[in-house]
Amino acid sequence: RVASSHVVLLPIFRKAEDRPRVMEYVNDLARRLADVRYHGVPVRVEVDDRDIGGARGWEWIKKGIPLRVEIGPRDIADDAVFMARRDRSPRDKTSLKREQFIQELPAILDDIQKTLYERALAFQKEHTVVIDDEKQFYDFFTPANPEKPELHGGFALSSWCGSAECEARIKEDLQVTIRCIPFDAEPGGPCIRCGKTGGERVVFAKAY
Repeated sequence: RVASSHVVLLPIFRKAEDRPRVMEYVNDLARRLADVRYHGVPVRVEVDDRDIGGARGWEWIKKGIPLRVEIGPRDIADDAVFMARRDRSPRDKTSLKREQFIQELPAILDDIQKTLYERALAFQKEHTVVIDDEKQFYDFFTPANPEKPELHGGFALSSWCGSAECEARIKEDLQVTIRCIPFDAEPGGPCIRCGKTGGERVVFAKAY
């Protein structure tokens, strides 16, 4: 829902004489899609007709475009599009009739939104632990091999007394900082660094 663009249309033509027909179809589809509304705003559509081979698609994958749509002479003959979603493997593509794609676009985007959100939430929960013991906290954020650090740590929900000095000491020791104070932060126990009470649970993590 916050993507700068929702759909990129990627015209495919092997021969120069195919270009006018493909581009006419692509530009007409772009105009149709721009009339579709998604959560109250027009769908944002890009047309990328650069001739740079496979790098074109990968550029849009790296930008996080929700939908990549390839259109070539064969698709035009079937009045269809060849669609790839951000939440699936780059090689997982589906052919849809053009009118079906236009009609179902808001639902497809919502399904991608739901999938990405649930995946991120599950990852967050899997890597979040409650830690009240200082040694356990330091062990959690200390690699077993400092010369070749393995993947370790995550998000630690631990108590903090509110002192900038305690936060600075943890940062100096572990390169760990307070990432956020949850809106629904629970009252904490003893501060993970100094042991004082009266603080709240915050999220500690490393920035990579």
